[in-house]
Amino acid sequence: MKIIILGDPHGKISILGKTDLILCTGDLGDATLLRNYFFKYTLEGEDWTGIMPKKEIRKAYSQTINSAIRVIQKLGKTKTPVFLVLGNADFSEEETTGVNRNFNFKFKSMLKEIKKYKNIVLINKKIINFKGLSVAGLDFFREEAEAKKFLSRTKHLDILLTHNPPYKMLDKAKNKYLKAPTHVGSKALSSYIKSKKPRYLICGHIHESKGTSKLKKTIVINAGTRTKKVISL
Repeated sequence: MKIIILGDPHGKISILGKTDLILCTGDLGDATLLRNYFFKYTLEGEDWTGIMPKKEIRKAYSQTINSAIRVIQKLGKTKTPVFLVLGNADFSEEETTGVNRNFNFKFKSMLKEIKKYKNIVLINKKIINFKGLSVAGLDFFREEAEAKKFLSRTKHLDILLTHNPPYKMLDKAKNKYLKAPTHVGSKALSSYIKSKKPRYLICGHIHESKGTSKLKKTIVINAGTRTKKVISL
């Protein structure tokens, strides 16, 4: 079976070609402006939407939401099964509603767009059997207990698709806003790998640490951003 792994698209996907399954690690839209404002203001405890003019606020949200919807449409048109988890730059229904209400915007819902396509499946906290493969997913999370609760219910998996990387495995964040490279992965995921030994853990989120590693019997792939990797099972 041929599987294509899409690293965080951030507004762009390459030509996919024929495959049995597409796995996407989330962060569908181009979040360049939102990310810049997050590190410059939010990380310092300030509300960037209270500082920037409405025109710039609209521009930042438009960049992320509209480019994400274009990615969803491209994935939907492939007709190939797509298993997807959402990243920290993706917008829930509640978040989109809040942005539209607070600023009188009319942005479309990412989740409603996904539901238009039968081939795209959000697999957050789900276990799916696909042609004999056991595949589960976790959206981006900050609370370790949330991940542990789901993982405690799983048995052996062929593939665990997550946005977060496991702790100290392809998780070192390095950028101009950090004083030093920092491990930001999930300890719940690294513990799960050690105890349950899935065949693959596929993640994204920390783009500068993309690559492949191995822990015990588990192959860990951080697919990075705007990249395509092919595996065969």
